[in-house]
Amino acid sequence: MDNKKTNRTSFCVKVSAPTRIDIIGGTLDLWPLNQVLEKCATINFGITLDASTELSLKPDSNHILESTDQKVSATCAHDDLSKNTALPLHAKIIAAIWPKDAPSLHLKTSAMSPAGAGLGGSSALAVTIAWAIMQARHHVFGTALPSEHVLVDTVKDIEAGLIHAPTGVQDYWGAIKGGLNILTFPAGRTEVQQVNNNILKQLQDDLIVCYSGQSRASAMNNWQIFRDFFDRKPATVGLLTKMGQCAYEAKLAVEAGDFDELMNLSVKEWLLRCQLWPGIETEVTKLISQQARGAGAYSSRVCGAGGGGVMSILTKPSTREHVIKAVEKAGGTVLHQARISTQGLRIEAGK
Repeated sequence: MDNKKTNRTSFCVKVSAPTRIDIIGGTLDLWPLNQVLEKCATINFGITLDASTELSLKPDSNHILESTDQKVSATCAHDDLSKNTALPLHAKIIAAIWPKDAPSLHLKTSAMSPAGAGLGGSSALAVTIAWAIMQARHHVFGTALPSEHVLVDTVKDIEAGLIHAPTGVQDYWGAIKGGLNILTFPAGRTEVQQVNNNILKQLQDDLIVCYSGQSRASAMNNWQIFRDFFDRKPATVGLLTKMGQCAYEAKLAVEAGDFDELMNLSVKEWLLRCQLWPGIETEVTKLISQQARGAGAYSSRVCGAGGGGVMSILTKPSTREHVIKAVEKAGGTVLHQARISTQGLRIEAGK
């Protein structure tokens, strides 16, 4: 028996990562928008609606791709990956980073986040797929594992090629880091500061995650904002400048542990965001927000670029049950399994 060949195909790994909820500064993580704005930041936290990838090697010539949540599967040769339309994200990542002459892959993925949730689910999934393949490449060829920054750059570029629009970076860093994160964008790099203070504890106590029942897609909304900014349309430039200032002040509030100021700035930025794109709220999300606030919630906003998707609602523990009932009465679905994730990208099993 060829021991070398046996070792090359006797590898399996499971990689998981959280999705994220943005508190403030979404869209500002798009390059080079964050290089033009004088001040900006993006603040988010990981959420336990995980994405995961199970990978194993197989000796034949065809890759097997499976998505358990989408109930879709495909089998294709390496040369046909570019033609795969069933699971194009899976196929493009394999084509980009897995050698043609290596053993074939069996990828089985799952995502707990609803489709179009605004939680960065596809980006978190891309991180797990890429990291699982990089682990396999390390096993088979001894290739060094890349840095977190290289991992982010890799999946960002692949996703941009898939959606034909610019992609920000906060989704990837939320998946990699988990917990509470401040992203800033000095020239040449993204800096990620993890914070573990009273703000994280209060978010854990007060968070309710609600699905509106309406899926959304943020890429083209972000692209229109991006274009309007670089076309120097005064309204867009003015609003994004104010949003950047709010996000920068929120960074200082998080560092100081000032939860009330963070919430004030989040609300202020949300109102600016609603002016930037009125379609960020739908009639359904407006009703859910109104009912939640009427029952005692002190914050309610749509995640990501809006137009549907998941909403993050914050309320004191004393009014939590009242708010949940109000949200459900308004047509929202409370995702009780969604809590703050203090873990980021992780390998759960392997050999």
